[in-house]
Amino acid sequence: MENKILDEPSLDNRDTPLWQMIRWWEQKRLWYNLILIILELAICLFCYEVLMHRFGIIAALFYSFCYTIAANAFYCMGWGVEILAYYYFPTLFPIGRLSHIFLFLGLLCSICLTASLYFAALTFSHF
Repeated sequence: MENKILDEPSLDNRDTPLWQMIRWWEQKRLWYNLILIILELAICLFCYEVLMHRFGIIAALFYSFCYTIAANAFYCMGWGVEILAYYYFPTLFPIGRLSHIFLFLGLLCSICLTASLYFAALTFSHF
């Protein structure tokens, strides 16, 4: 009987399809974070006056940090969904078929969500 990816008896073997997928995603995480942090900084610089008036620098940095942590938690969904797709549909979704698509769509969603959350917070908050 064929061993499936989630049925691995030992997760110590780093050459399994599971680890190949996780490794691919984790190698892209730095770029993902850099893009989000650059976007956050650009918005903060662009809206500096409003940001300082409504939140202050400490609160703004704290909220940005929390958002980046949450975005990274959602980033893990990319490789999680890819692993599940490969596990249940290995012929339809071989290793790597979904990686670039999920990364692009996730990054695009993260950029849109980041921009909209920042602008909504700056527009509708009344502190």
